[in-house]
Amino acid sequence: MLKENINLKLQNKELQEAKKKALTEVSKIKNAYAEKIRALDTKQWEIKNAKRNQNALIQRKAEELYTVKKHTQQALNLSFLLYSCIITLFNAIRSETLRMDSVAFLTQTWNILRVIALNVKKAAIQASEWGSRVKKQSLAIVLHNLLPVIVVLASLALFGFIIYILIKLGKSYKKYFWDNLSLFITFFSLAGIVFFADLIRNIISTNVILLFLFTQLIYIFIRYFKIFINK
Repeated sequence: MLKENINLKLQNKELQEAKKKALTEVSKIKNAYAEKIRALDTKQWEIKNAKRNQNALIQRKAEELYTVKKHTQQALNLSFLLYSCIITLFNAIRSETLRMDSVAFLTQTWNILRVIALNVKKAAIQASEWGSRVKKQSLAIVLHNLLPVIVVLASLALFGFIIYILIKLGKSYKKYFWDNLSLFITFFSLAGIVFFADLIRNIISTNVILLFLFTQLIYIFIRYFKIFINK
């Protein structure tokens, strides 16, 4: 009976030791598996990071290439535009019709401004005379000096308002219409006026500068009408 108890204790001890060994082996296997999982996650992260860096590098190279091509194209366009402007300027200087029409346009513009100034002056004088007709002497003196100032200030305010409207129109044109198409239309219409000024004058007896401005107004109207339809 004693021997059996001793054998059972030995067997139990061996069983406990085997269990400990088994648990140790299982723990080692779990640790090794976890280490492999961490290594695999690290490798996957490195692969994703490398792919991300590669995509970023490709994107940056593509942007740099596009920028170089864009600047090259812009430089070529600017060179062509500058060359065309020089040729157009030389032809404009040589064109007698264009010179005459330019002088006539500037002269007519100056005459219009001069007439407006004379009318303002005339209105100020008339206002001063009207103020002098007041029966009360003190009030007549005040109105005689004040009314011309009011007329001049009102004229200047109206002139400033017109300038403001023109500036707003210019900003709107730059915002909505100034693009490559507008540059193309403006330049080639100007070049057509310059190169064919004599022929145009023989067909249409009108100022070529006014004709150029009229073509620009037609173009702006067409663009505005197109934008209005699209809305």
